[in-house]
Amino acid sequence: MNWKKISPYLIPSITNVFFISLFIVLSVFPENGLLNDGDTGFHIRIGEYIMENLAIPKNDPFSFISPPLFFTAHEWLSAVIMESIHSIAGLTGVVLFFASIISLTYSLLFKLFVAENDNIFISVALVLLLTVSSAVHWLARPHAFTLLFTVIWYYLLHKHQESPDRNLSSLCFMPLIMVFWVNLHGGFLVGFILNGICILGNLVEYVRMSGEDRNILRQKMIDLFSVTLFCVLVCLINPYGWHILIFPFQLISQDFMINYIGEFQSPNFHTVLLSFFKYSVLLSITLIALSKNRLKPYALISILVFLSMSLTSVRHVPLFCIIVFPILLGLVRPMIENPNSKIGIFFHTRSARCRQTDAQAKGALWPVIVVILVITAAGSERLTHGFDPELKPMNAMAFINSEDIPGNMFNEYETGDFIIYSTWPRYKVFIDGRADMYGEDHLKAYDTVIKAKQGWQDIIEKHDITWMMVNPSSPISSLLWEMPGWHLIYADKVSHVYVRNIRNNQRLVEKYQNIVPVDTRTDELTAAVSL
Repeated sequence: MNWKKISPYLIPSITNVFFISLFIVLSVFPENGLLNDGDTGFHIRIGEYIMENLAIPKNDPFSFISPPLFFTAHEWLSAVIMESIHSIAGLTGVVLFFASIISLTYSLLFKLFVAENDNIFISVALVLLLTVSSAVHWLARPHAFTLLFTVIWYYLLHKHQESPDRNLSSLCFMPLIMVFWVNLHGGFLVGFILNGICILGNLVEYVRMSGEDRNILRQKMIDLFSVTLFCVLVCLINPYGWHILIFPFQLISQDFMINYIGEFQSPNFHTVLLSFFKYSVLLSITLIALSKNRLKPYALISILVFLSMSLTSVRHVPLFCIIVFPILLGLVRPMIENPNSKIGIFFHTRSARCRQTDAQAKGALWPVIVVILVITAAGSERLTHGFDPELKPMNAMAFINSEDIPGNMFNEYETGDFIIYSTWPRYKVFIDGRADMYGEDHLKAYDTVIKAKQGWQDIIEKHDITWMMVNPSSPISSLLWEMPGWHLIYADKVSHVYVRNIRNNQRLVEKYQNIVPVDTRTDELTAAVSL
């Protein structure tokens, strides 16, 4: 046996090691946070509805609001995929699937870095920083597909931009990607944003250029514009036709909703993960200031656009990292190409050796083996994932499923998706994560009730609410405890369940007479003192 020929196939590349490491962290450790959002369960139930009815819902089947609201299930394909996995492997399977998508996304980005930069140490350092910075919005939700497609789309654009000729081959894949992207997640607009940035940047450069290069750039702009128009036509291959193109704009035009929902808020740099994003922004500013090479117009516009998006909404932080860090790599490369110091020469030499060894590594089966081992562990139930009962009202769900509580329910916005996952179709919600569907007026009505503002009882009467499931620390929970017209039938530190003291609820009132609120202020005070 010739070990020299076999050994390269036994050694994983650095890209494979990166994939394996990230996949293990996301799939094995329950603290990965992929199930921190109940929206995961909601998408599973949408997929269940589609699979059972072989149709995409036109009206909302999950809320009791009447008349039924028009519902745009723009992520229907993601929902079908998630439900298909869930029906076989439960929430654990869903977590493993999105762990693989996220790991693949950042592994491909690392591979792009290695291909563009000779210094492998710099590539590793930048990818580690951008990976940690991006983790703030890693969830088992359809937007993970947008992260993957953004990396691929950026690579195709970069290949087209940097090519000395027209290079149509890279653009030909865009319409094919868009067919899937538009049906998986509303983030398909990122593809159009990137194309628009490149066209605008090329136009600026075109005005300043002359000669044959100017003609090539003009033809590139025409090619990219033509492909972009074709992608617009391809987007119409979805259940909602042209409506899907305006849906994202309708979403972001609702000011109250944007200002109310956490993931649309600006980053809080006091948190650990977002502090890394802060350092990424500072690094970007420093490298641009120190670089002797002037950024190309499309690169500068990309930085400005995605920096603005990420500073406006925390959900766009991963997009900033994916788009901007390859540009930063281009700024770093000239600074380290010709090291003069002994330390610089030392690292340059070691980097060249590592790169040579990495190029010889052909152990591509290692990621496959690790994925199979993790799936095997999940299949034997040695590895399981589920929602955290400290964050989600799992015990309250078990309680209301064991009781037949009549009438319409008022629930918190943050728990609506989880209630749908846990109790639908038995119970229907007042509100859930689809704030765009409910509209600003309904969201304002919810805010009035949950904060016990003036007029909250009118909203209760309007929607014929007979019971509520709310957070113990909410103003409405404290108020209901003091009101004789309401009775507490369940309490834990995550959720309180109140019923109206009416005839239909007398059975529950008599059955649960001695329930008292759980005071969460003690834990909050302890946490504050420890800080």
